[in-house]
Amino acid sequence: MLHLLIELSEDLKMNKLKGQIIAIESSDQLSLVDIQVGEDMFCAIVIDTKQSTSYLQIGNTINLLFKETEIFLKSYHQKKIKGCNKFVASIKNLRAAPILTEIKLDYNHQEITAIILSRSIHKHNYTKDEQVVVILRAHEIMLQNE
Repeated sequence: MLHLLIELSEDLKMNKLKGQIIAIESSDQLSLVDIQVGEDMFCAIVIDTKQSTSYLQIGNTINLLFKETEIFLKSYHQKKIKGCNKFVASIKNLRAAPILTEIKLDYNHQEITAIILSRSIHKHNYTKDEQVVVILRAHEIMLQNE
């Protein structure tokens, strides 16, 4: 079991989604950037402005990067998902250890990996092929120039 925990930590990598910048709001050296990914809206807080870097321009295609450990899951009940940084994905696979579980998710035919507490899996009884709401925090998303 310790082997799986070590294996999970060695495999950590960033999830990546491609999107287009649709709005930028800046104050001092911070910017709140709105990004459209498919039909879903994302927002990220970055320490940059349109004046300090060239990639922050409305219309630019960028990559959203976020860690596997910065994902929150919630049960999906066929309701309209409102707000930034929330999207519906299907569970493709679960690989459990006593403390952490790795979940492979399908989001618009793209694989997203989440690592969450195993007790959350047991509490919510998540299963393969189940749809879940994936939630990200704006300050946990990094932007990468395409």
